[in-house]
Amino acid sequence: MKRVSVEEVERISGNLQTLFIQKKLETRIQASFPLEHFYEGLRTYISNMSAGKVLFRM
Repeated sequence: MKRVSVEEVERISGNLQTLFIQKKLETRIQASFPLEHFYEGLRTYISNMSAGKVLFRM
């Protein structure tokens, strides 16, 4: 695997952040659960991982 310099990682990270800010990239969130419902949230995620992230609230 090719090693990448810190500067290159920072450049790529900056480019990705810009794309998120410009709404050209987005993160889908399919559900949010209180931490007490961890298993339900995990089942939701596993049943359809392509639908987006599952967040847990504390």
